[in-house]
Amino acid sequence: MGRERRGVAAATPWKTSCRWQGEVKRIEDLTSNEVALWQHLTATRPELRSPFFSLEFAHAVAAAGALARVCLLYDGDKLAGFFPFQFSNPLAKAFAAAERVGGTLNDFSGLVIDTSRHGLIGKRELLRCARLASFDVDHLEESQLDIGLQVSTKRQGARIRVAAEPEAYWSKISAEHPAYYKRFRGQERKIEREFRLVEFTFSEPEPYKLLPLILAEKRKQFKRTGRPDGLAQPWKLRCLDHIARYTAGRCTPVVSALYFDGEWAAFDFSIRAGTVLNSWFPVYNRRFEKLSPGLILLARRIREARQQGIDEIELGEGVSQYKSLFASEFYPVYTDFWHRLTPKGIVFRGYLSGLWRFRKIRKLMLTDHEPPRPLA
Repeated sequence: MGRERRGVAAATPWKTSCRWQGEVKRIEDLTSNEVALWQHLTATRPELRSPFFSLEFAHAVAAAGALARVCLLYDGDKLAGFFPFQFSNPLAKAFAAAERVGGTLNDFSGLVIDTSRHGLIGKRELLRCARLASFDVDHLEESQLDIGLQVSTKRQGARIRVAAEPEAYWSKISAEHPAYYKRFRGQERKIEREFRLVEFTFSEPEPYKLLPLILAEKRKQFKRTGRPDGLAQPWKLRCLDHIARYTAGRCTPVVSALYFDGEWAAFDFSIRAGTVLNSWFPVYNRRFEKLSPGLILLARRIREARQQGIDEIELGEGVSQYKSLFASEFYPVYTDFWHRLTPKGIVFRGYLSGLWRFRKIRKLMLTDHEPPRPLA
């Protein structure tokens, strides 16, 4: 087994015990032919349509300073696809313990490969190819199971298929959720009565200028709701700034904006690949909270999506009231923890297990000491 020197693997692919071979590289060190294959796969394979599978997304993660790598997968002597990943910190790198490239920024993960043209590859075989002892699986796209990857836990994501006839979409929504839809339409009419000027922009021309405000509001939301700050790591802010400045490719920024009488009411910083728009960081102005400006913004997006060349709006993992109202379909995403029976794999699994128990006990202790909350 050749060692990775200065972060770049040896030129010869690292052989496994079967037909699959792997070569680990820094993402920025891919050759023009390798770049061309990655871009071809994401442009032609429908299961890879998400911007999170794009080379541009992986490049932004690497350029931001994350410990990102990619395993080039060879089926025999032919380059078949790519397995991008990263190490969350130097300790994880020392233990060869990886996670999906982009970490919690990434809403879809897996191999960039044509699943219809290549044989099965098991999870341990994949780890051997990538020189990994373990991999924290999260947001694994469902077609990845077709190539032999096994997972233990299924969660749910939601998306909107933008109808060619908008009237049919809204008729279906009102029929399935009559009370909620009636309330939502009432809020739209109230906004039209209360404000002289309601402005909506599907895509702001300079998204990077609005990014600091959007991310600051998102971090306030994390704090307010008691969730971990998903933007605490500086490299994530740098990554988002890189993406906000993209002007072409399969990971272009789209900031939709809603203003009431000149004051911002809601933003959604999203990324786009072709006809797919992935809602990423939606925020709203709490001054207008009772008017549900985030829902109004989403509805405006749905109504204008076709004109903008969008036929699919991804809402991400999780089921909530607004997703239940607007979603056209729900789909599975998968999580698991893969590890090889090596000293590094076993030790890191034990470390994560201990960390999980510590956090659970700490949460219970903090909950026990919280004062009783008044009834709403």
